[in-house]
Amino acid sequence: MQRISEARDELAAVDERLVGVVDLKCFGGYSFIEIAAMMSVSERTIQRDWEKARLFALKPVPRRQLRDRDLNRGRLQQLRDSRETLSVR
Repeated sequence: MQRISEARDELAAVDERLVGVVDLKCFGGYSFIEIAAMMSVSERTIQRDWEKARLFALKPVPRRQLRDRDLNRGRLQQLRDSRETLSVR
């Protein structure tokens, strides 16, 4: 349980909204569209936030890179591009 708390704190340092999305999705059982309505953003924004949080949990990244949103966006785009390349084959 302590590791979950630490992970949430680290994620909050990157983006507080990501923690809210994870809490509502995992612990609240809400759908992306319900979370989007609660947070007054688009469903696609919540899906992107979920993907960022998931990637954060799966692969440790140096904190200085996480704080730089442009690097994060570039990294996410690279992952999406590589996924699309794999699905085309």
